[in-house]
Amino acid sequence: MQCDPNPAAVLETSYQPLLDAWRELVFASYSAPAAQLIRGTPDPTRNPLGYRIHEGTEAVLRVLAARDGSREAFLAAMDPIMRTQAVRGQSASEAIGFIFLLKRAIRTVCGGSLDAASRDALDQRVDDLALVAFDAYSRCRDDIQDIRVRAMRRRVATIFDRLGMDAGSPDEVEPVTSVPVEVILEVKA
Repeated sequence: MQCDPNPAAVLETSYQPLLDAWRELVFASYSAPAAQLIRGTPDPTRNPLGYRIHEGTEAVLRVLAARDGSREAFLAAMDPIMRTQAVRGQSASEAIGFIFLLKRAIRTVCGGSLDAASRDALDQRVDDLALVAFDAYSRCRDDIQDIRVRAMRRRVATIFDRLGMDAGSPDEVEPVTSVPVEVILEVKA
């Protein structure tokens, strides 16, 4: 396919072929049985991962194609995918790796019709998107950790209540955000 050499125009004029190629690369990154399952009908209840991939890749590419794609717009587009990846417990590299497949999709769809400057400009936009995806993934992992900590506090408070001890409200205790190095060294010693 012949692509417009203008980086912004590539994403507009080749939108559907890029989206299809990118999705196929994402699906191919899963094992064969998983790929077959997620490639199926993108239903939010029967196939939540496939649904998130279908919806998320389209939203991300739409924002990327917008000439004024802001960080907030990228975060909004990435959030559903990153939440799914965070809940699945994937490493950061596994969670955001699909973003880099967009570069391969661009090269596959556009072939040699892009000059080096256009290709570099598109690569930079994809790299920027990956950084935003990493931030979104980190935020989601932090949210999951906060949920776990609150659940543990509630369990401990319940145990104290059953023992007739006053532990205070589990939500009143402020989380420890930084521990002095001396305390860490004393605990290890």
